[in-house]
Amino acid sequence: MDKLVNVLKGIIIGIATLVPGVSGGTMAIILGVYDDIIHSISSFFSDVRKNAVFLATVGIGGVIGLFGFSRLMEYLLANFRYPMIYLFIGVIIGGIPVLYKKTDTGNKKAVDWIFLPPVLSLSLL
Repeated sequence: MDKLVNVLKGIIIGIATLVPGVSGGTMAIILGVYDDIIHSISSFFSDVRKNAVFLATVGIGGVIGLFGFSRLMEYLLANFRYPMIYLFIGVIIGGIPVLYKKTDTGNKKAVDWIFLPPVLSLSLL
């Protein structure tokens, strides 16, 4: 069952890669597999079979998401341009609270919000 969940998470990461302004890494963080991917790569030779199976399941899902939905994304962008742009903006803005919580170190200051507008403007390009 875990392998199927990892494939599905990989598909979502692959689809997110198609969305301008959203990286697959960001979606991996939101789905909770980023740390596992980094750990599997960094300690690959400590348990080759386990790490290879995990990376393969997420990777296969990513390839399915990337290639399986690229034509659909192209069609939707060609025929529903503005709703798709709004969807992309919603995905980008919707991911901000999750990423903000992930980076919570407990010592945030009001001045930290100064960096938010440049980050948002870069992600929308």
